[in-house]
Amino acid sequence: MLRVVFNLVFIAGIVSASLSATPPPRQLFFQSDNTVWWGSELGLNRFQTENELWANIRSDAVTDLCTDDKIMWVGTEHGVFYADLRYLDWKGYTSKQGIPSDTVVRVVSDLDYTYIAGPHGLARYNKLVEQWEPIGDFSDKRIYDLYSNQTQLWVATDAGVFYFDKKFEKWESYTQNNGLVSNNAFRIFYFSDYIWVLTDKGFSRYASSMKSWNSYKLGDGIVGSSVNYMLVDASFIWIVSPEGVARFNGKNQTWEKFSKSMPIEK
Repeated sequence: MLRVVFNLVFIAGIVSASLSATPPPRQLFFQSDNTVWWGSELGLNRFQTENELWANIRSDAVTDLCTDDKIMWVGTEHGVFYADLRYLDWKGYTSKQGIPSDTVVRVVSDLDYTYIAGPHGLARYNKLVEQWEPIGDFSDKRIYDLYSNQTQLWVATDAGVFYFDKKFEKWESYTQNNGLVSNNAFRIFYFSDYIWVLTDKGFSRYASSMKSWNSYKLGDGIVGSSVNYMLVDASFIWIVSPEGVARFNGKNQTWEKFSKSMPIEK
């Protein structure tokens, strides 16, 4: 119930200005056991559900959150910090210790590595030897997002999407020339057996089995003219646009629109 309340608060609080040319805000929120964590410009906060206590844990403005088993990684504009959630024994890295930038855009993890993106660079942390190493060349690109699983790393940039095969350590790229609706890729995520990319002109999704893309353009009367906010759960991709609320239904693979007078059913 608490998660539903938080999600509704986020959706209700969307600004009305069009954000089609900029990424929508990221959801910096997760729950671990009986503790709710969220990040904002005011820092890292937690709410303990058992005793209903609120606390500000760190004052640094948070740019991203990532959980890796019992370890929490916190991206900021002054480096990345991490701690065991049981002890909150904070440690950190800056560009002097191997991460690509003190401004952290995104943090993702798999069993072997933690990946950190700065605005123009990418590095991975080898958990076995506890060292950072740069990967890829993004010096002339703007990185907006990462998605990772155990075999793949996807990078969303202003020059398209880049795919890293972790087994063979090879890069591939996708642009408007080979499938994307736009090169300006803001968000990338996995949903309903597809890799989804939110761009400034709509959504593109990649079917790994078919090695092909299909797209849903903004302004076509279904998705909306821009995406002001986006939330992905187990069943739906929810978006807020100037025209209202819409969602992509993973079960029937269709978009559904909602007006002010229309109830939203599960």
